[in-house]
Amino acid sequence: MDRLPQDMIYFQTMVAPSPPENRDLTETRRLQQLTGFYILLSRANETINLAKDETSLLRNVCNLAIGHTPLCLAWIGKPDNNQWIEYLVASGATEFLETLQVSVDVQRPEGQGPVGLCWHEQTPFFNRKLQEDPALAPHGSLIEQFELGHMAVLPIRRNGALWAVLTVYQRKDHEFDHDLRSILTDLALDIGFGLDRLDMASEERKALQLSEALLHNLAAGINVMRYPERVIERVNQRMLEIYGAASAQEMLGRSPRDFYSDEEAFYRVTELAMTVIGTGSGFMRDVPYRRLDDARVIYVDLSGRRLDQGDGVLRIVWTHVDVTERHEQEHLIRKLIRQRTTLLDNTVVGIDLVQYPERIFVEVNQGFLNIMGYASAEEIVGHSTAEIYPNAAEDQRMADLAQQILHQGEGALRDLAIRRRDGQLIYLDLSGRLVEGPDEAHSIIVWTSVDVTERHHLAQELEYQALYDSLTGLPNRRALELEITKAMARADRAEKMLAVVVIDLDGFKLINDTWGHAAGDQVLIQVAQRIKSGMRATDFVSRMGGDEFILLLEDCNSLEEIKHVLVKIRELVQTPIAVDEQQIVQTDLSAGVSLHPTSDPMQRTPDALIRLADQALYTSKSRKESRQSYWSILGGAQAAPQG
Repeated sequence: MDRLPQDMIYFQTMVAPSPPENRDLTETRRLQQLTGFYILLSRANETINLAKDETSLLRNVCNLAIGHTPLCLAWIGKPDNNQWIEYLVASGATEFLETLQVSVDVQRPEGQGPVGLCWHEQTPFFNRKLQEDPALAPHGSLIEQFELGHMAVLPIRRNGALWAVLTVYQRKDHEFDHDLRSILTDLALDIGFGLDRLDMASEERKALQLSEALLHNLAAGINVMRYPERVIERVNQRMLEIYGAASAQEMLGRSPRDFYSDEEAFYRVTELAMTVIGTGSGFMRDVPYRRLDDARVIYVDLSGRRLDQGDGVLRIVWTHVDVTERHEQEHLIRKLIRQRTTLLDNTVVGIDLVQYPERIFVEVNQGFLNIMGYASAEEIVGHSTAEIYPNAAEDQRMADLAQQILHQGEGALRDLAIRRRDGQLIYLDLSGRLVEGPDEAHSIIVWTSVDVTERHHLAQELEYQALYDSLTGLPNRRALELEITKAMARADRAEKMLAVVVIDLDGFKLINDTWGHAAGDQVLIQVAQRIKSGMRATDFVSRMGGDEFILLLEDCNSLEEIKHVLVKIRELVQTPIAVDEQQIVQTDLSAGVSLHPTSDPMQRTPDALIRLADQALYTSKSRKESRQSYWSILGGAQAAPQG
C-alpha cells in the first residue's frame, strides 16, 4: 500500500482534529471540512489532467483525498475474474485492508455490503457506519484503532462501462452531507473522464504510429527494426519483393549486414540510424543493397522514422523505395544530357526533366505520362510546369523547392497536389536532383514522382475518423475538446455568452429494448440531423456516445435567445420518427445548460463547464414529472437552476 507523505499527514492533523465528544459538527468545522473537499476536487482535476498513466492517476487521487480532507482511508479497487475486489491503490489507514476481503457477488456475505451494492446497482452508496456492520465485526479493533466511521462507495466508469469503485472512510462521528456527496460524485466522474482521456490518447498514439509507419507509403517496402540489437521485427509484402525474399522468415531475425553490397553502405546506414534516433527522422538516397535471391545490387531511397510505442524499446520504421532504374537513368543523364537522350521508360516511377529559369518540361518518361494521363511526350514537352498545378499555392511550393535544389543540389516534397490531363486531382511525392544544364545560363532538375493519392486519402480518412462519430457523422468527444476551448476564447473576446448544453434522450432505452439496436441507430441518426438543423450557423453539436449530445451555443446575448434555440430543438426532436414502414416512435429529451463566462474561477475550464452542464442535466431529469421546461441552467449569472 502507498504511504502518505509527511507534509500531507501534517495538513490532515491541522484541518481534521479528532472528533469532539459532541457528534454535531460546528459550523466552523463543517466549513473547514467542505473547504478541504473542494481543494481535493480542484487538485484532483489538476493531477488527472496531467497524469500520464493509470496507476499514477489513481494513486495521486487517493493521496490527495487523505492529504486535503478529514478522510482517514481512501482506496480504488475493481473485481478480479472471481468477483473479489482487487485493491489497485490505497492511501491512509491501509492496514485495515490487509485482512479485509470484499466481493461484488451479492450471493456472498462479503458482497452484501456497500461495495457489492454499489457495484450491483451502479449507483453511489453513502453513510454506512462501520461499527454497525455485522460483517465487519471481526475487524472491530482495527475500526476503533483508526477511528473509522461512515463510508462512501462510488462507481467509476471507463469508456461508458462500470470499471472500478472509489471507497472513502470518514472519521468517527463524521457523515457525508449533501455537499460532500456532490463533491465525491464529481470526483468519481472526473476519475472516469481522466481514464477515458488516457485510453483515448493511448489508442490515438497507436493508431497514428501504425498508420503513419506501416501505411506510410503503400508502394514502398517497410520494415520495423529494434535497436541497439538491429533485429528486424516486421516487414511488409513490398519489402519481400524488393529484396527477393520468398517469405518474411527469410528476413526476420537476419543480420542487416547480409543485405548490403559493401561495408561502406553498411556504415552509411548506421550513421543514418543514429541521426534518426537523435532527431526522429532521416533520409538517404541511392543506398546500394544486395537482393537475397540472385545477389543483384539494387538502389533504394531509404527514410527512417523513430517509433516510440511507450514500452521502452527503441525502434525505427524504415521505408524502402526501389529506385534502381532511376539510379541508372540519372547516371546516364549526367553523361548524355547534351545529346538529349530519351529517358528509359519507367512504368512505376515518373521521371521528368525541367529546364530553369523557364520552368519548362524538356523530357519525360512513360511512368510520368501514365501518372499524368498523357498519351505521348509531345503533349507536355515544351509546356510550362505551371499548367499542372491546381492553384497558386501548390505552384509556389514547387517553385520554392526548385530554388532550394538549384542552390543545394537536391531536395524532396511530400503530398504535392497535381491536376491530371483529365482534370482529376492527384497527390505526388517528389524528389529532385540538379544535373548539368545545356549551358551556363540554364539548369536542369531531374524530378522523380511517386503517386501517393491513395495514401493521402487514407490519411484524410484516418483524420476524419479521429474527429467524427461514425454513426451520425457529428463531431465526437475529441472534436468537442478542441472546439470548446476556442469557443470560450471567442466568447471572452466578443463579451458574449457561451452556453454548453448536454442533451439526453428520454425513452431511448425503451426504443432500443422494444425495436432493437438498428431502430435505435436510426433514431439517433434522425435526432442528430434534427438537432443540427435547429441550430444557428455559429453553433456546434457533437455526439458523446449513446443518446448523449453536447451543444455549444455561441454569440448569445441573453437567456431568452438560448431558450429560443432549446425550444426549437425540442419541437424538432419530438416529431415522430419512422423506424420502418409500419412503426412510428417518438422520443423526448432532457437538457442541462452551463453558461460562460462566470465569476467562479472553478468553472472557467472546459471540463468544469461540461461537468456543470451534466449536473444541470441531472437536476432536469430528477424533476421530470414537475418541471416546466425540459432544461435546467447552472453557472454564469444564474443564482439558481432554471427550468
